[in-house]
Amino acid sequence: MELVGYADRLSVAPGETIRFMVSCDRDTYRANLVRLIHGDENPSGPGFKERVVDSAVDGVYRGRAQLIFPGSCVIVPDSPVLGPLHELTLSTWIYPTLPGTGAQGIVTKWSAADGRGYGLMIDEDARLSFWLGEGDGNITRIASPAPLRPHEWCFVAVSFDAGRGRVLLLQEPLVVWPDDPTRLSTENLLPPNAIPWSSVPLIIGGYVESGTGDEPAIGGHFNGKIDAPRLFARALSLEELQASRDRAFDVDFSEEVVAAWDFGADAAGRRVVDRSPNGLHGRAVNM
Repeated sequence: MELVGYADRLSVAPGETIRFMVSCDRDTYRANLVRLIHGDENPSGPGFKERVVDSAVDGVYRGRAQLIFPGSCVIVPDSPVLGPLHELTLSTWIYPTLPGTGAQGIVTKWSAADGRGYGLMIDEDARLSFWLGEGDGNITRIASPAPLRPHEWCFVAVSFDAGRGRVLLLQEPLVVWPDDPTRLSTENLLPPNAIPWSSVPLIIGGYVESGTGDEPAIGGHFNGKIDAPRLFARALSLEELQASRDRAFDVDFSEEVVAAWDFGADAAGRRVVDRSPNGLHGRAVNM
């Protein structure tokens, strides 16, 4: 729509103030106060009728497009302890509700605008995926061979040792079926290299689409639930990941824990508490 807007309240009394938020694709637009007599344009009725009421609102205003970014996520401001890293592990519990409907960020430090950073994702084929990008147009995507099951809790993790080029992906559904093809771990090898670093914030439940600083545009929103995300500055082994699966905020790996977010610590507010000594607290957006 070329012109869209809304008021900050439904009604006001004489002498009170009301604000209008307007987004317009054109350079200018005109505003007038009117009394609406009849708004139905049905030809069987009396038609649209309004009466202009002279007011201080009347005039021409500069138009500007004001974008809306729906979707919820957690934004964690960038910090020196978030990188550059030589090893990392990302782990969390997820309950995906719409896998296979486009790429969705789980825990990411990824800028889609320049293809730089890293992130644990769900890819377009509903598979757990780990993305790496140096910002030169070459993006490495490593995906689990089996898609995630929707509407079920699953423990997911990626462990990456950049010096050895070793990537371990793990997905373990909470409910185990016999011969379950979605319960697996897979190991891949890459050429040894540093972990790509980006100055964008860390995002839980999406990734940075564009922009910088603490107010970027977020895309790739995760559909579902996320619980107990953690970031380690070491590539945990499969045995360590499995041991930590049900101990979200213990101190077994305290020296390597970069962040351990607890969504229940301040459930009534927007602050997402990091239980690690680093205090990388996040901010819930559109919660």
